[in-house]
Amino acid sequence: MQAQAAKPPLYRGFPIPIHALSPSAFEDFTYQALSFLGKKLGFEMTSGRQSSNDQGYDCTAKSHITNYLICIQCKRYESALSLKTAAEEVIKVSLDKALNGSDIKHHYIITTGTVSGALRKATRQSNYADLKGECEKIIAKGNFLPALLESAKKKGLDCALIAKEYLDTLENLTIWSGIDFHNELITVWGELSDILEYNFSIDRILRDNPTPDFDLKAYLKKYHWAKKISHL
Repeated sequence: MQAQAAKPPLYRGFPIPIHALSPSAFEDFTYQALSFLGKKLGFEMTSGRQSSNDQGYDCTAKSHITNYLICIQCKRYESALSLKTAAEEVIKVSLDKALNGSDIKHHYIITTGTVSGALRKATRQSNYADLKGECEKIIAKGNFLPALLESAKKKGLDCALIAKEYLDTLENLTIWSGIDFHNELITVWGELSDILEYNFSIDRILRDNPTPDFDLKAYLKKYHWAKKISHL
């Protein structure tokens, strides 16, 4: 658990160091943070870190308005998130929707690193033409998740068509870099003090370098009384 490991320091003026979290801790932090940010974006978190055979889901949420399922994927990458990787994730989730009847209308991919220029371009296209093309290319090669592709084919499903239709029916495909995620969290920063304290070393760092919108007095008061109780 992240609470038992050395916590990355959080400094004022720098992005939240999500890249320094372990993959599982990053997924947990994303769930925790989106529990607050989701209220602003119109959804409620329903489940956190999933098992390895989750077909792409790291976290799930439901829309407040439509009650549709929201798929959230967490990618702890040092390098840029590529068009190919995003296409692979789309394939996994689209096939899960087709095979298991998942009613997904919103899809988030959040990475600790950057997002490649090709992927940024693809997500700006109204019909996601480049992303569809990449999905089709990956499926045609047959090397990616061959067991899942074979299972779909045995049921008479056209995997490339499923991926295309999935993208066509999505109401929202959002891909955030680490900086994008940080900037979104700034909008609810005042609500994140407990989450930041749990995942990062802030008791000393923020004492010297308080972050805007962080209630330092309230935090130090709580920290002071916690220390007194622990010594009783």
